[in-house]
Amino acid sequence: MDRTSVALGGALSAVASVVAVVLYGPQAAAPWGILAGAVVALRARDATDGLFDGALAGLVGAVGGVLAVVGFYALEVYFLLGDAEIAGSVGAYFSVPSVVMLVPSFALGGMLAGALGVVLRDRIRVRAGA
Repeated sequence: MDRTSVALGGALSAVASVVAVVLYGPQAAAPWGILAGAVVALRARDATDGLFDGALAGLVGAVGGVLAVVGFYALEVYFLLGDAEIAGSVGAYFSVPSVVMLVPSFALGGMLAGALGVVLRDRIRVRAGA
């Protein structure tokens, strides 16, 4: 396991997910686990490492993204209405479907992109003669 690439892929996918959600709405959050897997695939030793590290990076990115997006929506409601109880309720309302939908999506995307990225990287190296 390469902790640096897992952390970098997770952080990069979380930031990309948050930016996409802020700009385009909650429906834009789902595909960013692929980015985590792609970052991991650059440094993974083999496809098994890419599979495991990609899933882990996707999981890190999903948790970070969900926490940031839920916090963003809760703060938005708090500043709009000035009521912490309603903001907490909105945060809880957004967190349940986000966790149920985004975490598996990010992990699966990271897993697939990590493993397939390593296979693709190795094939390109063989074809290029490097």
